[in-house]
Amino acid sequence: SFNLVKHLTLWRILDSLMMLLTVWSLHQLVSDDASDCRMILCCFLAFFLIPFSLYSSAGWVVTSLVYVWPTACLLFSLVPVKKILQEKRVSCVQYVTAFAALIFALNMEQSMIILFGLDILMLGYTFWWLPSQENKTVLEGRCFFILRAVIEIVSVIFTFTCPGNFARKAKEVVSWFPDFDQLSLVRKMEMGFSSTLFYFVF
Repeated sequence: SFNLVKHLTLWRILDSLMMLLTVWSLHQLVSDDASDCRMILCCFLAFFLIPFSLYSSAGWVVTSLVYVWPTACLLFSLVPVKKILQEKRVSCVQYVTAFAALIFALNMEQSMIILFGLDILMLGYTFWWLPSQENKTVLEGRCFFILRAVIEIVSVIFTFTCPGNFARKAKEVVSWFPDFDQLSLVRKMEMGFSSTLFYFVF
């Protein structure tokens, strides 16, 4: 983000591309018709349901790099997942770009937890519930989900063992919410859920 602050034109181009990638990926996930203009419009509208003020909550460059871009990569990394579940062929380019997007998406902890939980479910589905025929697409899908899970496990371990994360948490809690550690897990979850929905409801 430091380098992008110095190159705002580059950031504007990349940020615009990431926004388009988010909409494109969302459309790929919810529709099988690439020419369905109504669904494309719905995906654009869904993207802009997020209050625009949130995109600058931590500064335009930092917010986009930490939240918008990982979200775009998260959605893009799921496009091959849909194809595998539909038993459609996935090209090598799609696999490679999906893994690259996955690695970037894991930089955001929320994306990491969502992807890890989802891929554990997908592993169970492909090994136990997918139709028993051992065709090439199913076998590739199993390998794909295993590799994704391995990458995600490494990311989880790195996140929870990185001393910088704990140092930052301690500093932020003291500065912004001294009573945070006194709250129960249920209360913390409720606050996170309600504070997120606040921007969509009110």
